[in-house]
Amino acid sequence: MVVVASRATRLPIYSSFAKEGNYSDIFAKGEAFSTLFNVIGIGVGSQLASTICVSTQEKVKCFYLFVPRL
Repeated sequence: MVVVASRATRLPIYSSFAKEGNYSDIFAKGEAFSTLFNVIGIGVGSQLASTICVSTQEKVKCFYLFVPRL
């Protein structure tokens, strides 16, 4: 649901930043920042999970705590 919402609102937000029709530049920079923060989030999440969840029982608890419920 978050992906659908972000994809739907991305173009209006980017077009509000475009002054001279430079949509491609704005879009490229926005995607670069998005990718950068996704990679940072994966790294931080992996480090957090490896320090908190040491035993197998704790890994199961962390899985149910951090994985969103459908």
